[in-house]
Amino acid sequence: MWHSTDKYRRKIWQCNAKFDNEHRCSTPHLYDKEIKEYFVTALSRVMADCEALLDDIRTVYNKLTDCTAIDAEYEELFRESEVVAGLAARCLEDKISDANKYEDYANRYDELQERCNKLLKKRERRLLQADKLNRFMLEIQELDELHLEFNESLWHTTVESVTVTADEFLIYKFRNGAEIPVQLM
Repeated sequence: MWHSTDKYRRKIWQCNAKFDNEHRCSTPHLYDKEIKEYFVTALSRVMADCEALLDDIRTVYNKLTDCTAIDAEYEELFRESEVVAGLAARCLEDKISDANKYEDYANRYDELQERCNKLLKKRERRLLQADKLNRFMLEIQELDELHLEFNESLWHTTVESVTVTADEFLIYKFRNGAEIPVQLM
């Protein structure tokens, strides 16, 4: 933040090593507003092939929403935990059974329950990511290339990284793998 305490306050972006040592970074500093404007330029280039972008997102979406393996593993663990719970209950009913056997069953049951819970959380995270992608696809479909403007949500869902080069280019790497260079003016 430049001039963080007065009316000339500006948010800038620069290399962390810009003024370190004798080998200073030669990339220019950029104002936050510029990065956002160049983002709109890069995004409009990506949007030129909107259908290809949406196809890429649909592919990722389909992989994320496929919970078949998670569901199958969960069902298997759940059935096993029911068997173990039955064996533990039988140990309690059977007075001649030793306590170690019951404890083994109880520990195994707890392990199975923990694994089941982890799978459910993994499934939930996967579906949340899929929901975010779904919302992003809707945003992309609603974008009008002629009236494209910066949107914080769009930034976070589309941009993986931005690299500033010494020859004054910003390279926007989008989450779909597209890398769009934009020359600084």
